[in-house]
Amino acid sequence: LSGIAIFNKFKMVDKISIEEARTLSFLRGIKGQGIIGYETKKNGEPVDKGSVRVQNSRKVKVTRRDNRYFFDITIRLKGSLVECTQHCNFLQDPEKLKEIEDQVASTVTRDAYRFIEKMQNQYGFDCLDLNRYALAKWRGELEDTIDDPRFIKSATIRVKVKVKIQ
Repeated sequence: LSGIAIFNKFKMVDKISIEEARTLSFLRGIKGQGIIGYETKKNGEPVDKGSVRVQNSRKVKVTRRDNRYFFDITIRLKGSLVECTQHCNFLQDPEKLKEIEDQVASTVTRDAYRFIEKMQNQYGFDCLDLNRYALAKWRGELEDTIDDPRFIKSATIRVKVKVKIQ
């Protein structure tokens, strides 16, 4: 498996890598499990590398100010440590565990914003299935304009990632 295809209705728009597909599934809210790598640093030098196995969930909140739409996506990742290069007894060092959670959240957030930028500027359509949240609130006003590429391009999409490693 080398990636997945992105379709706008029945037309293939792009083929994306496995890494981008993972980001897409997080943003789209497709429940699943995956392994995410991390690297913690101290003074710019790598201290620990490893990976965590996570399950994801997503919540979306949509608001409107004037004619601007704001989508707030909260991605929750819950999982466990799979491997690490340093001592892995994190139950006695919650600070180290918090550092790993922050690193994973930072990585997923960075990847999410990259994908959103690509979706808005290159694809020009909603491949995250966010439009349905706006339609649920303002169907009468948006029914004719929701598929216009300008709608998703002008929307502000914010992402917050919460990670909990047990």
